[in-house]
Amino acid sequence: ATPAFTVLTSRGLPLHLRPEVVSEVLDGPQLHQLPVGDLILRQEVVSQCPGAAEGCRGFWPGLAGHRAYCSYRNPRINPSVFGGDSICSVETTGGRKKVGPKQLLELQRVMRADIVAAPAEEVAMDAAGSRRSQRAVTRAADWLKELLDAKAQDPALAGFDWHVLAGIQGGGSDKLRQKS
Repeated sequence: ATPAFTVLTSRGLPLHLRPEVVSEVLDGPQLHQLPVGDLILRQEVVSQCPGAAEGCRGFWPGLAGHRAYCSYRNPRINPSVFGGDSICSVETTGGRKKVGPKQLLELQRVMRADIVAAPAEEVAMDAAGSRRSQRAVTRAADWLKELLDAKAQDPALAGFDWHVLAGIQGGGSDKLRQKS
């Protein structure tokens, strides 16, 4: 069944609703959005919990029966993804953390989300110069390739069903959007 609602979470728990209430009010599986910045701080705890083989569902039982979406962007924080370095940084409650494809893949091995957003810089359309936009498009494509290659080749990542969601980069430039 297709989720009818995206449940925003904070530190793995739905905002303003207990997990039982979400299941009572909304029929069927829902899409729980789990920001990378929240998950990365709990990676070690989830990997050591008794239900670690189930990933994030083993640690947060309220996610059982629902889809888990590991989003790079945190909709509660704007901006929440920063570029400029060789990899992106995300806001966490412990400060900014660098999270590139390698760190994201390690996080996915532990969390086992159904959908993982590919890393990409947030570049505002009105503030971006052509060089910065070009760099964001190129980096996003390189990071996506790295994720997809690892997904296809790494037995720990190929052992369960998950998908990669990639955003279109390039802002207002049709040429860069097509390249993306």
